[in-house]
Amino acid sequence: MQAASLVLHGGEIPTYLDQLLLTYAQEMPEVQKVGGMLISTVIYEGRADLFYGITDEVKDIKPKWILDGSWFEGPDSVILGYELARDFHKKPGDTILIGSLNREFVSAVPSERTAPKTMVSIFCPWRPPRRYSRGPGN
Repeated sequence: MQAASLVLHGGEIPTYLDQLLLTYAQEMPEVQKVGGMLISTVIYEGRADLFYGITDEVKDIKPKWILDGSWFEGPDSVILGYELARDFHKKPGDTILIGSLNREFVSAVPSERTAPKTMVSIFCPWRPPRRYSRGPGN
C-alpha cells in the first residue's frame, strides 16, 4: 500500500532492481519466462498518468492479454489500458496526445478488461518513460 500511495501522489519508488538482474534471470535454465517492467507516474493537470515500460517478453507472460491492434511497432506506440481507451474514445491505430509527455502516440488496446490496476495505465516499450520524460536534457 505504501508503494501505491507513493505512486498515486506523483512520487517515484526509490528502490528498484538493477536491469542486469533481468538478463541474469533470463539466462537461468530453470526459469521459463521473464519480463521486465518499469513503472513511472507523471502528474499532469491534476491527473496521474501511470506508465508501464515493458519488455517484449511481457506479451508471453500475459498470454490472455489479447490486443486489438499491434504490439509496439516503434517508440511512438503505446498500449492503452481498456478503460483509458474507452474514456478517451480511442481505437487501435488512433493517435493519442499524452499531455504529460507532450507527445502523440499510436495506440493499441486490450480487447477485453484486464487486471484492475492496468485498465487505466499506459504501456510503452521498455525505457520510454525515462526517455520521454520532460526533465532536464529532454
